[in-house]
Amino acid sequence: MLQLGAELISSDGVAFYELIKNSFDAGSPRVDIDVTVRLPHDRYLAHIETVHNERQVRRTKAALTQAIHEVAAAAADDVDLAAPDGPELVAELRNASDWDQLLASLDEANSIVFGDTGTGMSALELATVFLTIGTRSRLAQVEQGGRGAAAERPVLGEKGIGRLSVMRLGSRVQIETSTDAETNWNLLDIDWRLFSHKSEAEIGEIDVSPEEGEIKASPGEHGTRIRVTGLSSEWSFDKLRDIAREEFSKLTDPFMSRSRYPISLRFNDRAVDIMRMDKLLFEQAHAAVRANFTLGGSGPQFTGKVEYLLRNREKSFLLEGAHLTSVAGRSPAVLRSLGPFSVTFYWFNRQALEAVEGIGDKRAVQDLVNAWSGGLMVFRDGFRVNPYGSPDDDWLDLDRKAFASGGYKVNRKQVVGKVDITRFGNPALTDQTNREGLRDCQEKAALVKLLKHLFDTEFRAFLNAVDKEAQAALPVNFDDLGKRVESEERQIRQSIKTLLERHPEEKRLAAGLEESVNRLGVLLKEADALAESYATGRQQLVSLAGLGLMVEIVAHELNRSTAHALATLADTDATTLAPGVGERLNTLRAQLKTLQKRLRILDPLSQAGRQVKETFDLIALVEEVIASHDAQFYRHNIACSVTVTPSRPAGGMPVKMVKGMIVQVLENLFSNSVYWLKQQRKLDKSFKPRIDVEVDTRSKILRVSDNGPGIPPERREEVFHPFVTTKPPGEGKGLGLYISREIAGYHDATLVLDDPPAPKNGHLNTFTLTLGVKK
Repeated sequence: MLQLGAELISSDGVAFYELIKNSFDAGSPRVDIDVTVRLPHDRYLAHIETVHNERQVRRTKAALTQAIHEVAAAAADDVDLAAPDGPELVAELRNASDWDQLLASLDEANSIVFGDTGTGMSALELATVFLTIGTRSRLAQVEQGGRGAAAERPVLGEKGIGRLSVMRLGSRVQIETSTDAETNWNLLDIDWRLFSHKSEAEIGEIDVSPEEGEIKASPGEHGTRIRVTGLSSEWSFDKLRDIAREEFSKLTDPFMSRSRYPISLRFNDRAVDIMRMDKLLFEQAHAAVRANFTLGGSGPQFTGKVEYLLRNREKSFLLEGAHLTSVAGRSPAVLRSLGPFSVTFYWFNRQALEAVEGIGDKRAVQDLVNAWSGGLMVFRDGFRVNPYGSPDDDWLDLDRKAFASGGYKVNRKQVVGKVDITRFGNPALTDQTNREGLRDCQEKAALVKLLKHLFDTEFRAFLNAVDKEAQAALPVNFDDLGKRVESEERQIRQSIKTLLERHPEEKRLAAGLEESVNRLGVLLKEADALAESYATGRQQLVSLAGLGLMVEIVAHELNRSTAHALATLADTDATTLAPGVGERLNTLRAQLKTLQKRLRILDPLSQAGRQVKETFDLIALVEEVIASHDAQFYRHNIACSVTVTPSRPAGGMPVKMVKGMIVQVLENLFSNSVYWLKQQRKLDKSFKPRIDVEVDTRSKILRVSDNGPGIPPERREEVFHPFVTTKPPGEGKGLGLYISREIAGYHDATLVLDDPPAPKNGHLNTFTLTLGVKK
């Protein structure tokens, strides 16, 4: 049990939390915590060691009395007389007549007391519930209370291990408790050291059982008082204040208008404030996001709204069906099992923070953001699930991805937010036994993926796109801006110097000019930011070029290996093969030929093919690319058709373009269709996937449509932004449509997600490439 308590209750903060939860579950309207330190912890340990050493020495009775007196006097000298009952402790120490009495007084020097007025425990409950690890008493309370009762006052504990917290805090615990139906208090006193490896006592010799205490002053009194002594670690006002700041301030949902559970915290009778979140802070946020995962009649949906307050822009999003299962990487059944949850978070551009009346100067606002930021916290029924949102916890990889992006945007220190779940709504999301987060399961994995998508695609990508638009609208480029700043700064500083030389009394005017110089410095920072944006864009293009080169190299090597393998198979004498081997080799030969056909399509993507415009038949190229996908379409039961309107000319549809680039566009459109048709098939086994290609020779238009889940109309432009995708990691980077549109523009063409919407869900399913429209 001692080892179990040490491993499961990993910190003093967690130990406090568990005991507070016990008081809440007992129905107490509040909990009072008093930490008393009358003897510094290092001196306590030193005196305890001295006692253990001295008691091993054989002495005469007089010498023993003298030794006890000297050790007690030394301990008494270290007592803080200003602490509660400090003089009384000194008297107890000096009056100790034997080593055991002295040890008991030393143990009582420091204590932590938890008091509540909950239902309390009867003598039977104290013996059968508190002294039994892993009981189902709280779980039974949940089951009996039902959903409605839980909504009014949820039950926080269910594993029956929270009481191990007292082991973490100290070596001895004294419990005084009673229900309103009893006349006396029930007492329990446990010294955990009797169960340690150092103890020579047999387990049967140690009596641990409740006793009947004093008669209650009032028959209706009830509640529990837990007093822990022989403290295991050093306590101070600063330590308790830090725990209050990091743990207790976030114990219950700080976003609510009032605390769900009042806590009184004192150190040596001095109140320790528990910080409350100042709602004025939200008004200073530069972006706000609210999202909900719901289980409607039409199936699970993930909806939300992103407000970029700094730029006065906003967007809404909706994920459902195949797009939702793709993002979550889990089946609809798992998503239904996950249950509904909501997300709220605020984003702060720390450089843009300003002084706020009611909070303080800029530094005070920054300190407040620091105190509450850390990413998304998780609250179940309004009570925190540790450690999410703590300083050392990056459960959504926000910092790693922020480091990988320009400007370290959207990191944990910029985000103040929460995820709300409930015990009954999200039964699969249970705590680990060591209270270090939720247990790993498919539902938790789906939750994490949805939240990562919210940050990466819906939020960060939107901020980047809006910032890019704003920077593009700047009236000057960064080179001109830098030159202007340098020139103006030199002139103004020279003017200030001349002014003060001639008119020393004009200090106020000089100060105003200095302010102008500072404004120019801000202007220069804007220029640097713009330059960094361009540099980031160039770096992305370099990365894309590297990816293209990698594809070319891999395709070349695969083509060589495939040709060699086919040649080897051709030279094989089938008559010398064992029965059945010939059939397998024929299958292998067919698969290799399909691969070789695909690799030939990639050949125009090589450097030589990419760079030169040439005249070719677009219809023939479309048919060739589709033919290279025949095996893939067959595997996934995808029907694909090509229609030429109004009729197919004898010479086809000649166009002058870079053939490899057009192949890249077609490959991207077909691969996207295949992916989403596969996702739709997972949701509907009776679904019959189809891809339709239409070439309009008169209007010079190419349309690629499928009957998959489609794209919501409100995202028709967003899908062409770089790094925007609802595919899971490993399935796409969100670059295909961005590159395809750039290729279209290079050829004086346009690529759009076109109408009409699908009648079933109102989504768009047709990409239209229109040639010769851009000049």
